[in-house]
Amino acid sequence: MDAYYEFERPITNLEKKISDLKDMSIQEKMDFSSEIVALEKKLELLIAEVYTNLSPWQRVQLSRHPQRPYAEDYI
Repeated sequence: MDAYYEFERPITNLEKKISDLKDMSIQEKMDFSSEIVALEKKLELLIAEVYTNLSPWQRVQLSRHPQRPYAEDYI
């Protein structure tokens, strides 16, 4: 996920760390599963925190997010 808005940046940074750790575990053939699980739990909490504390303008921005589905996607 790319960060389109500033309030999404911490989420994308953490997602990138998780992705990098998964790639490293495959390349190096090491087990980082406990670190990955911990980061994924932290990501869930961060997502909940960020999206529950949005300002009214941030909610408008989110409703106009480029990755949101359009009516054509449902039809």
